[in-house]
Amino acid sequence: MGLNLKLISHSYLRLIYGVLGMIFIFPLYSYGAEVLVISTVKPHYDLGHRLQYIEDKTGELALSEITSPVMKASWQNSKVETPNFGIAADSAYWFAIPLFNDGLHIADWLLEIGNPTIDVIELYILPQSGLMAGEYSYRLDGGNQYPFSQRQRQDPHFLFPISLEPQQTTWLYLRVKNSNTMKLPLTLWQEEAYTSQRQTELIIQGAYFGMMAIMAIYNLFVYFSLRDKSYLYYVLFVVTFSAWMFIEKGLAFQYIWPNGVWQNSQLYPVLASISIGSTALFTNEYLSLRNNHPTYYRILYCLSLIWVVITLCAFVLPVSFVMTLIPLVALPGGALLLLAGLLMWKAGLVAARYYTIAWTAVIIGAMTYTLLILGIAPSNAFTENALQVGSILEVFLLSLGLANRINTARKEKEAALLESVELKSTIQETKFNFQQKINRELEGRVQERTQTLEATLDKLAEVNKQLHILSTTDGLTGVMNRRFFDENYPVEWLRARRERLPLSIIMVDIDYFKKVNDNYGHSAGDECLRIVASALKNLVKRPADAVSRFGGEEFVMTLPNTDFPGASHLAEHLREHIEALSIEIPGHSLQLTISLGVATTIPSVEVEPEMLFSLADDALYTAKDNGRNQVVARQMP
Repeated sequence: MGLNLKLISHSYLRLIYGVLGMIFIFPLYSYGAEVLVISTVKPHYDLGHRLQYIEDKTGELALSEITSPVMKASWQNSKVETPNFGIAADSAYWFAIPLFNDGLHIADWLLEIGNPTIDVIELYILPQSGLMAGEYSYRLDGGNQYPFSQRQRQDPHFLFPISLEPQQTTWLYLRVKNSNTMKLPLTLWQEEAYTSQRQTELIIQGAYFGMMAIMAIYNLFVYFSLRDKSYLYYVLFVVTFSAWMFIEKGLAFQYIWPNGVWQNSQLYPVLASISIGSTALFTNEYLSLRNNHPTYYRILYCLSLIWVVITLCAFVLPVSFVMTLIPLVALPGGALLLLAGLLMWKAGLVAARYYTIAWTAVIIGAMTYTLLILGIAPSNAFTENALQVGSILEVFLLSLGLANRINTARKEKEAALLESVELKSTIQETKFNFQQKINRELEGRVQERTQTLEATLDKLAEVNKQLHILSTTDGLTGVMNRRFFDENYPVEWLRARRERLPLSIIMVDIDYFKKVNDNYGHSAGDECLRIVASALKNLVKRPADAVSRFGGEEFVMTLPNTDFPGASHLAEHLREHIEALSIEIPGHSLQLTISLGVATTIPSVEVEPEMLFSLADDALYTAKDNGRNQVVARQMP
C-alpha cells in the first residue's frame, strides 16, 4: 500500500495522468470549446475571455437543446474579460466552459458572478459523459428574483460552490436572463482568496458610502441653517445617488430588504432617475440661473420635469424599458449641465468654477457608465468604477463650492456692516461739527439758541423715532417686519437669560395661501394678509409681546415670560380664531386656516438663540407635513 501511494505521488505518474487527461480533453476541442486546466496553485481564474455563449432570443431553449449538435454552429467565443451585451430583456444568454482538474483530489471552488443586478441565473454542472446527452449532475439557481436568504452564499455577488473531480473534465453551463444590463463578470475562486479579496472591496465600499453619508448630513444641517434650496437639492442628489449605488452593489438586497424582490428591482430605476433629475434643480439654484440666465433656467426646469415623468414611469413600466430610456436622456442632459457651468464661468461667476470642475468629473463617470449600460463601452475596472470615483470627487468639490458661497455671503454682510458703522460715524461727526459751529456763532444769544437747538434735536429725535418705526413696520400688514424681529429677539433672549424667565416663539404660516393668489388675485391675497395680521396683533395683549411678518405668508411671535402651557394655549386660540374668521372680498367669502409651530425654553449660556428659532420652525414644518391647520409645540430642555 505504501508503494502504491509513493507511485501515485511520483512526478512521472502525474505526467502520465496529464497526458491521459489531454487525450480525453482532445475530443472537446472538436465540440468548439477550449478546456481550462484548473490547478489549486492559482488562487483564481478569470473566465470571461474563455467562455462560449449563445443568445436565446425566445428565452425558451432548454439545456438539452443548447447542448445538441444542431446548436454547435451557433456558439460564439467570448474575446473580452467581461462579456457585456447591454440591455436585452427579451433574450436569455447561455454561457459554457469546460474545466479540467489536473489535481489528484477533488477541488472545491467558488464560481463568482460579479453583477449583483441579474434577475435569473441557472447553473448546470455536467460531467464529460453527459455533455452530448445534456444530462447534468446537479443544478443551482440564483438571481434577484429569489429572496436573498435562498442564495448559496450570503454575499452581494452570486456565488456557487463547484466541486471538480480529479483528472476529469466538468462542463459548466449558465443560463442568464436580466431586465437590466446583461454583463457577466465571471471568476473561479479558491474560497480563502475570495474572502480576502471581498474584505478589501467591502472596506472600500464602506469608506465610500460613509463619506457620502457624512456629506449629506453636513449639508442638510447647513440647509436648515441657511434655508438655501441649493443645499437641499444637493442633499437629495447625494442621498438618492448613494441609495441607487447601494442597490447597484447588491448591499441593499443583503442588508435592507433581503426579502424585498420587488423593491430591489423597481427602486433601481426610480432612484437613478430622481438622482439625475435633482442635478438640474441643483444647477438652477446653485448658479442662480433664474437671474443670471433666464432662458437656460427654463431649459433646465423643463429637463427636471422630464425626469419627474421618467420617475413616475419607473413605477409602472418595465425596468428594461426605463433603464434604456434613462441613458438616452442622461447623456444630452449631462452635456446641458456642463454647458451651463461653462457659460456661467465665462460670465465671471466664481461659483461656476467649482461647479464645472466638479460636474466634469461626475459627468465623465456617468457617461462612461451609461455607455457601459448600453453595451457600447467594455466592462472593466475603469468603466465599472468610473461613476463612483467621479461622484466622490464631485461631492467634495461641490462642498468646497457651497462653502465658498457661505464665505462670500459672510464677507458681503461684513462689508455692509462696516459701511453702516462708517456712515454712523460720519453722521455723528457732522452733527458734532454743526453743534460746535452754532455755539461759536451764537455765543451772544446762548439762551435763545439753546432752546432753539433743543427743539431742533427733539424734532430730530422724533423724526428718527418715526423713521425707525417705519423701517421696522411691515408696509402691507401694519405689524412689525423681519428687521424688527432680528433686532428685538436677541434683546428679549438676553433679558430672559439674565432674569431666568421662560421665552417662547410661535411660527405662523397661512395654509395654502398660494391658492388664494392664484384663484382670487394678489389684491385678495394682500387683504387676507392684512386681516390675519390684524387678528394676530389684536389677540396678543401684553406690551412686550411682538408680532412680526417674517416673510410671505409667515409670521413670527416673540413672547417673553411665557411658559410652555401658556404659549401652547395661545397658539391654539390663534388657530381657532383664524379658522372662525370669514374674510369678505368682492364676490367671495373666504375662510383661512393657519399652521403654528411653538417652541419654549429658559435661555442659558449653553443654548444659542438660533436653536429655539430652529425648533419653532421645525415644529411649523411638522404641523404642515401632518396636514396643516394644527399646532405642534415643543419644549427645549
